[in-house]
Amino acid sequence: MVGRIRFAVAVGLIFLPALSLSQNLAQREDSWSRYRNARFGTSVDVPGIFTIVEPASANGDGRTYRSADGAELRVFGSHGAATVTENFAAYRTWLLDQLRTDGVVVTYTAKGKEWLVASGTRDGDIVYVKVIQGCGATHEIRVTYPIASRQVYDSLIGRLARSLGCLP
Repeated sequence: MVGRIRFAVAVGLIFLPALSLSQNLAQREDSWSRYRNARFGTSVDVPGIFTIVEPASANGDGRTYRSADGAELRVFGSHGAATVTENFAAYRTWLLDQLRTDGVVVTYTAKGKEWLVASGTRDGDIVYVKVIQGCGATHEIRVTYPIASRQVYDSLIGRLARSLGCLP
């Protein structure tokens, strides 16, 4: 009997993190908040799974959010396209080169006249980037999350990416 109890406790402890993650997943639909950057007008919906909010950057360009399992969401605005390159098309190329230089194995890209989406892997994590141009600036989200948590975060990316915009 004692052996069965120990086994039940051990099994419960193994599945406890999964249950907690499932609870977070169930709550995420109701717990989104809106971030807006006053300096660049960058705005995005932030999933409630990102419970750790870093202080705003000193120059007011963005904010970093973290989750309990180590995932990170960075959202920021910049004048990157105008200061780094001569136009947004060149900036997209520059950004992809930067991702590769940072060790991201880029496995997916899509682009339009004023936007870029890229994703790939680095050191056991998935890296997702979306950048758009508008309101006189570029607006970007970068989400990095463990491959093991892919199902959870992949389900959040759609809304997160669609919500990225700018408010003048």
